[in-house]
Amino acid sequence: MGKKRTRQLVAKNKLEGKDDDVTKSLKEAEATISQAHQKKVQTNILRNVIVCYVRLLKMDHKSPLLFCAMAGLAKFAHLMNVDLLYDLLDYMRDVLKEQAQDQELPTVTILQSLVTTARLMGGIGAAIDIDMAEFYNQLYRVIPRSLMSDLNDPNEKQSRLLIDALYLFLIKHSKLSLVRVASFVKRMITWACGHCPVHVAIALLEIALELLIKYPNARQLLGGEESGMGSYEPFGNNPDQVNPFATSLWEIYALFDHYHARVRELSKSIVDTCAGPKNKKTQQAAALRKSLKSTQYQDLISDYCPFAGKFKPSVKVPGPNVLQERYQKMMDSSSSKNSKEQKLLFVTPSAISLHESSFIKSLRRQVRDALVDEDSL
Repeated sequence: MGKKRTRQLVAKNKLEGKDDDVTKSLKEAEATISQAHQKKVQTNILRNVIVCYVRLLKMDHKSPLLFCAMAGLAKFAHLMNVDLLYDLLDYMRDVLKEQAQDQELPTVTILQSLVTTARLMGGIGAAIDIDMAEFYNQLYRVIPRSLMSDLNDPNEKQSRLLIDALYLFLIKHSKLSLVRVASFVKRMITWACGHCPVHVAIALLEIALELLIKYPNARQLLGGEESGMGSYEPFGNNPDQVNPFATSLWEIYALFDHYHARVRELSKSIVDTCAGPKNKKTQQAAALRKSLKSTQYQDLISDYCPFAGKFKPSVKVPGPNVLQERYQKMMDSSSSKNSKEQKLLFVTPSAISLHESSFIKSLRRQVRDALVDEDSL
């Protein structure tokens, strides 16, 4: 009996030992990293990544890695330290000053530096009062350069960065002077008037409409009388000194005859909302308009891009031609009568219904006005 009892105890201990091993392995599988340790590891990783970006920034300004470093800093801008923020802003100023002197820095790098600066100021820098006039001057100066060179950019990188920079500096920023807003609106609509691709023009008009709704006093640009003193400087580089209120926003009326339907709608919406009579309908339309996000402006560029072979809104299928209808009737009548005689179909201008486009009508109107002016002289 004693030996049997001993064997039972040994077997029981073995089973209990196996259970302990299984329990131990399950606990090891369910083990989790503490939040403090995880936060410490992530902080070290972020510090090392930012150190790599900063080292790249300290290299030659003409380095091809400069754009990548700025794009990485823009991605982690909301996690930056205040002490590092001042150093990065000083470096951005140095880069833009060098660009203003030698004009050799690529346009995409300039735009990316502006986007990075705006994201740095949108994070922890929002609570710091820093003079951003120099960055606004650079953004105002780079608009023509980016739109002119964007025609050779198949990836549309420059136009997308430009729209991002305009959105971050103008719409996200809540403290802008009236003169600065009017200068940017004037330049954006001027370049949207036939000087850039249509999908970029649509995004520029959307930003201009948002600014005119946000700053009602800037709507005097749409008036018929100039309220400023002196003359407007269209080729100036400082938005605070170009005197925008010495002119009017006459380009918006030229867009009424644009070939693209969305451009015509936006231009008329700007005039109706901002320059029309202040009735309940216009006030409600301005109040109900929702501000677009940065990603939605990028979607506008993608949706209305004509380079992909798609048109938005889609092109209407033309109706049957008058000559085709007459020819079909003639063939039907000849087949019913079993006639083999040859018939002639004469075309006269009155038989064709010519529908002139708005562009052709505007050209005819301009020619007629020019002839009237010559006769008056």
